[in-house]
Amino acid sequence: MLEAIRARRIVPMQGAKVLDDGCLVYHRATGVIQMVSRYKDIHSNLTCPMKDLGEVTLTPGVINAH
Repeated sequence: MLEAIRARRIVPMQGAKVLDDGCLVYHRATGVIQMVSRYKDIHSNLTCPMKDLGEVTLTPGVINAH
């Protein structure tokens, strides 16, 4: 089952462009991200539940690899 999260800003892993009013769609059971886009570009196609986190910035997790 897919779910979506909406946030004021999303910093994707690929590229340095911050998405304002972003939406992240993920598979609930596996946690695998299916899509990251601006909310206005995908909201009309969303059929899954969505949680609006409000005025937050989602960023990738930080990993210390040494």
